[in-house]
Amino acid sequence: MDNWYPMSKSMMEDSAEFRNLTPAEKVLWLSILSEVNLRGEFYKADLEWAVTLDLSLSKVRQARRKFQALGWLTVKPGYKAHDVRLATQYYSAKWAKPEKGVFFGQMPRYTWEWFLARLRHGFIGLPLGHDHLVVYAYLCYFWNKFGATSGVFIPKHVLQKVTNLPGIANKVESLAGASESLIEFSDAYHIIRLLKFGCWKEPSEHEAVAGWEAGDTEMLRLAIVKARERQRAKEKKQAKAKALRDTIWFTP
Repeated sequence: MDNWYPMSKSMMEDSAEFRNLTPAEKVLWLSILSEVNLRGEFYKADLEWAVTLDLSLSKVRQARRKFQALGWLTVKPGYKAHDVRLATQYYSAKWAKPEKGVFFGQMPRYTWEWFLARLRHGFIGLPLGHDHLVVYAYLCYFWNKFGATSGVFIPKHVLQKVTNLPGIANKVESLAGASESLIEFSDAYHIIRLLKFGCWKEPSEHEAVAGWEAGDTEMLRLAIVKARERQRAKEKKQAKAKALRDTIWFTP
């Protein structure tokens, strides 16, 4: 399953808890599923998630705690030891592997990462948000579910219900416009008809894609380095302020 990860029906359609997550929380959760599915146990700092998914550090931490409280995620939170901050260790995540006897859609892992890059960098004239990536995940799920070869019909009220997003047709239109022809659709009153749903080739399969992926990986690495520097400076400033307050408080 190196090239895709599963999106279980029990999560995508049947879980009220998943449906009620914010779009940003859903994007974080789907990204965690991808990592657990591919790597099993792994380490990743909250700050890395924040930069990768265009989120604040506090939102990442709040969402991770929510997933733990729901019983979906088993982790050992990161901590600071001897002035070195250790990353969070992820052990397991619900729905990371296909469930026996339960339908699942296949999310193409590299295409998901490509959309995450679009989320971070923006798209001229067609900005993407976390809500658009949620819509992409559901279009992918239904394309798989209905075994599409020439088109899929999705009732708007169904798509709006499962995504928990208003204005669903407009979001599909924005997503299709930013997808560089991966997605084509028609809007037919009560129905979204998917005419085409493609995915990018893996870097190992296409030289140009490999070049783009390498460049984006380096950009992301540098962005994480800068974010860490800003976070260290912020923590240092906070520590100095606390020390000053303590000094003033305890001055006779």
